[in-house]
Amino acid sequence: MSESAETAEHHREPAVSVDGLSMSTSRGPVYTDVTAEVPEGGLLVLRGAEGSGKTCLLLSIAGRMRPSSGTASVRGFDTQKQGRKVRTLVGLAHVHGVTDLESNLSVAEHIAERLITTQPWYKPWISRSKVTREIDKLREVVVSAMTILRESGIPGFRPADVLDADFVLSVSESTYVSELTPLQQFFLQLALTSMDHTPVVAVDDIDFLRDPRDRTIAWLGVLLYRREGVFTDERRTFVVTCADDAQLNELCARVPDLAEDVLTLDISRSPG
Repeated sequence: MSESAETAEHHREPAVSVDGLSMSTSRGPVYTDVTAEVPEGGLLVLRGAEGSGKTCLLLSIAGRMRPSSGTASVRGFDTQKQGRKVRTLVGLAHVHGVTDLESNLSVAEHIAERLITTQPWYKPWISRSKVTREIDKLREVVVSAMTILRESGIPGFRPADVLDADFVLSVSESTYVSELTPLQQFFLQLALTSMDHTPVVAVDDIDFLRDPRDRTIAWLGVLLYRREGVFTDERRTFVVTCADDAQLNELCARVPDLAEDVLTLDISRSPG
């Protein structure tokens, strides 16, 4: 079977499939017997308290950690037997210690660096117009999110708050990461991952955004990011970890068009 035929064959599989996945260490279980199946363009929410193993589970699905038992696949590729392939299919958008941004680099520098990695080795440069285009895409998603919030009547968001969203107004190419708010950094990480064109995106600990309003906007960004035509021509599948998905539930209730194929797994356990 040719590589293109093999890719087409695997593409018909669920985007993410997990069956009886468990991980244990000498200190005890990390996560236990997790089973889920997520279609293309779906959102799998791994909800759990601190110490419940959700980050390790996320990285196991992404092909970055090895479970003790059970199976997991991404687009039909086994995360253990075909880990290298899986790692090309799953982009890490926000994982502490892995995707951290450089505070002394500007937004434009981050975007340019990421774009260069997607080009052939003999083209170690990028045009300013391409960088500007990516920033415009980012603004497009944020403006769409703000418009939905303005129209949906979600408590805590007044029309004036939405129209004056600092992310849309204040970020420029020359803005340094150190000048960005946590929410702005989160959206920049989403934008950077979008440039890798991976069909699956992993986001860890969306609760690092302490303000519930920021979490609402971040969840909305994730929901919009899944849609065709926003960052890419195909839908994207997300796997996101959190301790509290109240803002996501509110969004899905208020904007049911965005709630399709959202699956939540509660993997909480007592630490230790």
